[in-house]
Amino acid sequence: MTDAPDEPRDDEEVPDVEMPNEVEAQSDAAEEPAAEEAAAMDETETSPDRRVIDPEMAQETDISSSVVFGILADERERYVLYYLDAHDGQGRLEQIAEQVAAWQNRTTVELATNEMQNRVRAGLYHADLPKLADYGLVDYDEESGSVTLTELGDQLSPYLEFSIQTEGNAYLDVENDGDAPGSR
Repeated sequence: MTDAPDEPRDDEEVPDVEMPNEVEAQSDAAEEPAAEEAAAMDETETSPDRRVIDPEMAQETDISSSVVFGILADERERYVLYYLDAHDGQGRLEQIAEQVAAWQNRTTVELATNEMQNRVRAGLYHADLPKLADYGLVDYDEESGSVTLTELGDQLSPYLEFSIQTEGNAYLDVENDGDAPGSR
């Protein structure tokens, strides 16, 4: 029987080599990037599917087309902008949440349930409105619930007009406060 090449033979002396504990080495390696990521994270991050926004950097630069299209790709953020655009750039969290909940669920405000509205309100409060504010598109006062479209946000009107024309949502009638076409 021949010895395997990796195994020492009985007559060979094996040098003492200190091998690091594999679990320790893996956890140390995992902790370093995690610590760096945590240090780099901004308090504006709201969930894993939302990108971290540096408010100072976002407002110092003109908004890029990729940011505009990213916001328009997010249904709830797009609906907030539709609402504000149709209401002279002004709204309150409660009103916006009611309307956006109805639009997202393809129904009217009267038929939207409290559960639908609460879910949307929470998302707007914790994620969408702060994100839009960080990009300088809205002014958002968390305490009063006041939301105002900024001058930069108002510049999105042509994009919103195009976008609303291509929406496949019959309940999205911003001129009639979201009621289904023909319901008034």
